[in-house]
Amino acid sequence: MTKKYRLILTVFLGFFFLNVSAQEIVGYYPSYRGAARALNVPYDQLTKVLYCFINPNTDGTLQKSPGDALFGWDETTFQTVKSLCKSNGVKIYVSIGGADAGYQRAARLYQVCNDPVTRNTFITSILNFANSEGLDGIDIDWEFPRTNPEKEAHRLLLQELRQRINSSSNPNLKLGIAVGGETLGGANHLQYINPQSFSYVDDIHLMAYDFPAGNPNYDPNHHSSYNDALNCINGYINAGAPAEKLVLGVPFYGRSADRNSTADYNQINTGGGNATAYNSDVYNGWYYNGKATLEAKVDLIQSKGGQGIMIWDLGQDRGYNGDPGYELLKVIKDKMDNSCLAPKPNLGPDVGVCGSTPVTLNSNVNTAAGRTFVWKKDGVIISGATSNTYSTTSGGTYVVEVTQNGCTRSDEIKVIAGQSLSVTGATRCGEGQVTLTVNTAGSGFDWYDAELGGSKVHTGSTYSPTLTSTTTFYVQEASSSTNYNAGKAVIDATKAQKEHYFKFGHKTVVKQDLTIVSMRVWTADPTTFRVVAVDAVDGKTIKYSSADISIPGGQAQVVPVNLTLPTGTYYITPDADNRTPTGGNMWTESATTFAGTDIPNVISIEGQAYMNFGNGFNADPSPGTHYGQLFDWVIATGTPPPCGRTPVTATINPGPTQPGNFTASTATVCQGQTGVVYTVPNDPSVIYEWSYSGSGATFASGQGTNSVTVDFASNATNGNISVVAKKVGCGDSPARTIGVTVNPATTASVSISASETTICQGTSVTFTATPVTGGATPSYQWKLNGGNVGTGGSTF
Repeated sequence: MTKKYRLILTVFLGFFFLNVSAQEIVGYYPSYRGAARALNVPYDQLTKVLYCFINPNTDGTLQKSPGDALFGWDETTFQTVKSLCKSNGVKIYVSIGGADAGYQRAARLYQVCNDPVTRNTFITSILNFANSEGLDGIDIDWEFPRTNPEKEAHRLLLQELRQRINSSSNPNLKLGIAVGGETLGGANHLQYINPQSFSYVDDIHLMAYDFPAGNPNYDPNHHSSYNDALNCINGYINAGAPAEKLVLGVPFYGRSADRNSTADYNQINTGGGNATAYNSDVYNGWYYNGKATLEAKVDLIQSKGGQGIMIWDLGQDRGYNGDPGYELLKVIKDKMDNSCLAPKPNLGPDVGVCGSTPVTLNSNVNTAAGRTFVWKKDGVIISGATSNTYSTTSGGTYVVEVTQNGCTRSDEIKVIAGQSLSVTGATRCGEGQVTLTVNTAGSGFDWYDAELGGSKVHTGSTYSPTLTSTTTFYVQEASSSTNYNAGKAVIDATKAQKEHYFKFGHKTVVKQDLTIVSMRVWTADPTTFRVVAVDAVDGKTIKYSSADISIPGGQAQVVPVNLTLPTGTYYITPDADNRTPTGGNMWTESATTFAGTDIPNVISIEGQAYMNFGNGFNADPSPGTHYGQLFDWVIATGTPPPCGRTPVTATINPGPTQPGNFTASTATVCQGQTGVVYTVPNDPSVIYEWSYSGSGATFASGQGTNSVTVDFASNATNGNISVVAKKVGCGDSPARTIGVTVNPATTASVSISASETTICQGTSVTFTATPVTGGATPSYQWKLNGGNVGTGGSTF
């Protein structure tokens, strides 16, 4: 979310209107203040921080090496300030240039920007840096382009930067400039800038301090008086600078009357809370801006319709060295907060919209008599959008303006448009490499090993893992979001017990806008519930809620939550109120000790839950001994892909195994014998292929199945019958083989004897056949006068 509250107030005073529009509080933070001091800045009182300075090398690339007093870069301090800004919803710019006694930075900027090649490299380097670091804007602080060629190089830099930003994938990146405050008589800073440049920028930071001594146009003692600020604003407006782009600079330091010495405000204001210095503009010979002058300057920039106040620099205020009290930043914040009675909208974190499914933007301001709402998309008013909520299916930058009694406040949110992905899985036989593909056009895709949470395993439109078994992966559009694991991972079954919903609250401090993506729960019954964030102030009011989550009971489950939360303190708890079916119980863990979770600049969760017995979670000021009911939190910062993850399956089919042992319809085979059947156990997932190594054998039927019939020709020879199992794409199994001995064909002969040679009618006689040739186990067919009279045995 962009924590920018714009304000417009119109008050009738006699015969004129006072137009108040300033709510920006902008602070420069120079790298030499260091990372430690940055930790103490009250970011919740700011809307924008300008981190300074970065400068180019002579070839147009950015100088990122530390140690150089003029052109060096402090990465540690930058990352600290950036992280603190992000976690507090404050915009972060990088400022380029800066002043030095020998004008070496200005000379370097001119050298780079005067050449089209190095200027283009410089612009590319700036934009790449801003986008890779997730910055909100760029500030050009060129002090100063004094000659006409320098002014033209400055103008071209701003013009081409604006053109490149507008045509880029991040057209909402802001562009600002810092300009000198002198606008009256003789040499003045208005002469250092081409008025065309005002049209290229979003913010004009007026350095209305360090006015010179001895110049009759300016205050003789004070380097940053109210009148000098007034003349500065008027001068730029008269030169064509749009008033709504102006940000009035104020000093958090003092100078001597002759301007030869300086002192930080926290050095001037000594003695553990010196109210005299706080309420004055001069103390012990130092001239600076105290409380009354700062409040007057806030009124001044508001009356001119400007953006707000800019501070040089944040490291000079009180409160950074163990001396809280009488802080100048708080003076500015309190004055602005009291300038408008319209409620401040809060659109929450940036969100995503998937395809044609709308997302509803909520101003979190109630409708009321005399209160109006205006919605804008990418700076254009949306016709008919006058409610306190707005639903959209389009990506872009949205602003809601809430107006009451002539006063307007606004908030901004980015909606990231996503698309459902078309994917193609893969199938192979046996372990090995497969290729999974995203068919949808896009700039990048991330692959994960789980539908929720899990680990990122690959980035790209294709993924080619080597697998041993069927596996499902999950792919999503690439994003700048980062996942974290928080909370207790698993439940201790020996301490598990059933408890009602909305009874245990995990006290949670959200340090930057984030999304709770998923959690693990153990339910006792089938249920429908939601995860809610309860206001930590009263312990009762549900501030934010997930959609309904329906699950069966009796098992551990990872459930999608997708609950987006802005910075703040909440009790996070499950709630089944008015859900169907309500179930009734969810497992918690009693008598447990858990250290809690603390992820710097992201989230902290207390180790034990607070109980609610109907009077709110704040009724008992101390947590109990239960952990709570929500385990294994997956947290995402940034904007997760709107459409979630799409499953893609790689199917690994097992290869065919060797067929089982043979069975044969006969143990012996003779030449000329037909109808011999061979069989192996059947596997319906394969095709069987039969072969014979000898000659004269024909597979009469059954080829492809597990049972074949073989005919042996009269000239058949010995050989092996083999069978292999085949799967499409999987190759062949090892063969199963049986040897076959083919006996030669011979003419059978037999001798017959009778039990009686002379018989009478009615007398029984037994005939016995004795084989002479034809095999060891012949079969017999008995005939009488050519007709069959018996089969089978050797006697009749």
